[in-house]
Amino acid sequence: MKLVIFKGDVVKNEIHLAGSTLRIGRDHGNDVVLDDKGVSRCHAEVRAEGGTYFIVDLNSRNGIWLQGQQILGRAALALGVPVTLGVYELVLEDDLPTVFNQVPASRNQQAGASAPAGDEPGQPGRPASGGTPTPTAPAARRSD
Repeated sequence: MKLVIFKGDVVKNEIHLAGSTLRIGRDHGNDVVLDDKGVSRCHAEVRAEGGTYFIVDLNSRNGIWLQGQQILGRAALALGVPVTLGVYELVLEDDLPTVFNQVPASRNQQAGASAPAGDEPGQPGRPASGGTPTPTAPAARRSD
């Protein structure tokens, strides 16, 4: 998972979450520094607990807002749902690449083993035994 930080429509930062606590605030001693007077020096933390990420308010002055409601204490982060701190929005997103028309790697390839393309039956976009790969996206139609 990753935490994407927006200021308006601009992505200011992307932080890959590794399960540890991430401290957020205006002070430069934080893991994530948000330069805005509406953000407290030590404003919030993102914590991983049991496979869920939570945002925790550290008694900030202006609070944390989720879908128009101020969070009291902590709240679970949902994929794609922005959380507001001052002028910033934080969004939890999948850490998967968003490249289209690529065949996902098999488990063996993800673990570092190499296997020639087309040698694994049942893989999307690959032939079961040496033929032409099946397309991963429909081809564009020509209008002649």
